[in-house]
Formats: sequence, C-alpha cells, structure tokens
Amino acid sequence: MRAKDLEGLVERLGDSEVVVSAQPNFLKWAREGGLYDARLGVERRRDSNRFGALQDAGATLAFGSDCMPMGPLYGIQQTVTAPEPAQRLSVTDAVRAYTHGAAYAGFDEERMGAVERGKCADFTVLEASPWNVPDDEITDIDVAMTVVGGEVVDPAEATADD
Repeated sequence: MRAKDLEGLVERLGDSEVVVSAQPNFLKWAREGGLYDARLGVERRRDSNRFGALQDAGATLAFGSDCMPMGPLYGIQQTVTAPEPAQRLSVTDAVRAYTHGAAYAGFDEERMGAVERGKCADFTVLEASPWNVPDDEITDIDVAMTVVGGEVVDPAEATADD
C-alpha cells in the first residue's frame, strides 16, 4: 500500500464510527531487524500498527492481547516504545485503549472501562506506576492486588477463569 493510500485509510478510519481493535503486543516484531523486516520488508514494517496516527485521526482504539502469553503491561510498553512515531501512544492513551476502548468496543462502556461509582469494581493495583518507571520497564511492574466484583482476589485466581 502506498503512503498516500495508507494515510487515506487512516483518515477514513478516524472519520468513521468503527472501532480499531488491535493487539499492540505485535509491535515486538516491528523493531528494526525483527520479524516484520524479514517477512514484510522495512517499509511495511514502518507502516504497520499505526496506533498514534489512528488516534490522531480520531479513531477509537480498543486493545487486547490476542491470546498471547504477554499481558496488557507488555502491550503498553510496546506501544509507548514503538520504533516509529506513528505507532506510538502515551502511557495514558495505551491504558485508555485497554480499558475504556475495550469496554466501548463491547458496547459495555456504561458498566466498565473506568473506575467510577456505579461501574464494575474490577481493577488491578500495580506495585509501581507505569507513568513513573522508565518506558522499557513497564512490563516488569508487579501486580500488588487484583479486585474482581469489588472483592480482593489473588492475581493467579483472578486470571484462572478468564
């Protein structure tokens, strides 16, 4: 796809009401010399996973993990440290895509996706803030506590049934 066509697609997605559901974990392969270079070529690698460009165009992003063994913190780190500016998001925007964006994509934003009165009390407390650690250490942050349905649960227990 030519750069002009790609920009047009990004703009059309931004102007539409579709939700861009994506898995930022795949950015691990978008590094120079990575799998995307080998399989897609440098130009396509640079043009892949344009989350920052999509957000700038007004697209709604919803992030997930695509059943990869890496959690959301890994995806946040990959997005924050993406090799190309058009691929990058801030920590805040990446967290929003995993939370509010995912709830919105599931037509459930009134019930979940933010910590607010009246919404599901499902959230994770981290040992450190992803805003306050070096970008390349976000994935290493430990989980201090997980709350599901307003009840504190063991982190392993909370994911066993997911």
